[in-house]
Amino acid sequence: MSEATGPAMPNLGSSLVPQQNPETVVIGPTPPMKDSQRMELERYMKRDAIFLSTFEHQRQRQNALMNEKQLEIRQTAQAGIEIFGPGYSPSYGNGSSIPLINGVPANNAFRIVYPAQRRRARKSKEFSFTKTMVEEQAQKEDVLVPIRLDIELDGLVLRDTFTWNLYESHITPEHFAEVLCEDLQFPVHQFAPHVAKAIRDQIQDYHLPALSVEEPILEDQDQVVAIEEAKSAQELRILIKIDITVANTSLIDQFEWDISCPNNDPEHFADVLAAELGLGGEFRTAIAHSIREQVQTHTKCLNLIGYNYDGSTVHDEDLKSSFLPKISTILREEDAVEQFTPILEKLTEPEIDKLERDRERDKRLASYVRILPGWPEDTTSPPDDAEAERIRNLPKSLVQDQARLHQLYPSDRFDILVRANGVSGEVSASMEDYRVRCLECPPGKLYNSGPEGTLQNFEVHLKSNRAHRSYVEQKKQRAGGTMPSYSIMPHAALQQPSQHPMPPSPLNPQQQNQQHHMAHHQQPQRMNGVGLGIEG
Repeated sequence: MSEATGPAMPNLGSSLVPQQNPETVVIGPTPPMKDSQRMELERYMKRDAIFLSTFEHQRQRQNALMNEKQLEIRQTAQAGIEIFGPGYSPSYGNGSSIPLINGVPANNAFRIVYPAQRRRARKSKEFSFTKTMVEEQAQKEDVLVPIRLDIELDGLVLRDTFTWNLYESHITPEHFAEVLCEDLQFPVHQFAPHVAKAIRDQIQDYHLPALSVEEPILEDQDQVVAIEEAKSAQELRILIKIDITVANTSLIDQFEWDISCPNNDPEHFADVLAAELGLGGEFRTAIAHSIREQVQTHTKCLNLIGYNYDGSTVHDEDLKSSFLPKISTILREEDAVEQFTPILEKLTEPEIDKLERDRERDKRLASYVRILPGWPEDTTSPPDDAEAERIRNLPKSLVQDQARLHQLYPSDRFDILVRANGVSGEVSASMEDYRVRCLECPPGKLYNSGPEGTLQNFEVHLKSNRAHRSYVEQKKQRAGGTMPSYSIMPHAALQQPSQHPMPPSPLNPQQQNQQHHMAHHQQPQRMNGVGLGIEG
């Protein structure tokens, strides 16, 4: 019986290294290359590099040609869509991006349409920002400039308010104007230049508060001195007045605002106020915009006198009086609580129409004043002696009625404006050319004289307008004395608004009681602190 044979096992005792064949050639170190060999090798390497570069260039050209042909095919396939609608496109307008099943486009196939793939039938260029552009803009400070648009062309009216970043570097006013007009379906070629010009003019007119340089305080004694100086520093608190109408809802309110505090945020304040009153988003933007506009007015005046915003005293008396006095107590006086209560009014259709007519009238008067000849726009010099003499020659009835109103309302300030002649620039003598401007109310409102050479129309405003009486009472509380002031100026002087707001003047106690009694009868009914009546 033979033994079973299996795989041969190596002999562990023997060496596993194969025996060297005597004929095996041992490769040693590479001999040095000759100059001719080295030059030949360099030529091979150079040719390989040229081939790789040419091959890559050819591949890019092929890809570009392929993409171009795909675009042509896609546009040709969608030609029927543009003319006859989506029913004439392959597979109901889904185009060539849908998957194919056995060579046939799949109906109702799911696909993702990215923003770059959507169809955008617009002429204006779309806003497009790279990540680098966004990061670059994020490094800059946001300084919001209040922008107000009020443009009327060919029967179309564009009114809007928004804010513009002063340090915006990627969006131009011209580009923004084109997109805005397309969104609102306004004629771009007509409105876009006016919108861009209005934005640039208001950006150029914007004034930033000047920064003050303060040295660091190191010692405790210096800190105590700084705190005492801060207590005695000038407070830059102003009175913000808002009068906003959206649809049939009107909001009237006033509150104090510190323009020197960097933590005050108009947008946040508007959100809180609108939430408390249950108002919509349009009120939020309108409130914040109104705050920024009024703050900018005072900031511009402070910059004109060179104020450093370091807590020092404002030396200009007229400008200083426009700021509120220092707070002595956190509790507001009981008589002033009603003046700082927001009033919501639901307007009827006739009242809305009346507000619109008043707005159009004020706009026409403002534009009419700007085109009056005889008074240059960029001058603040008073009229010469001859013109001043003609201005003083008021009708006797106006002079008498003016004196009568001054006696009845010694704290109310107003101007009588005389319209200049449209041809010669001389002051007109017609009774219809006299206007009255109230200096206690926000600028812009003009009142006709009359009837028959009197000021009875304007007397109704002095006597019955609740907002006007409120402004006068606040002025008296701050000034501490009567400030009777009335003057006469040409109508064209309206083009130069005062840069130094005048402070309100107070009434004596008897007049305060009389006005409080009058306001009590005119005050609309309130529910939960919100007025539901209509201001006269």
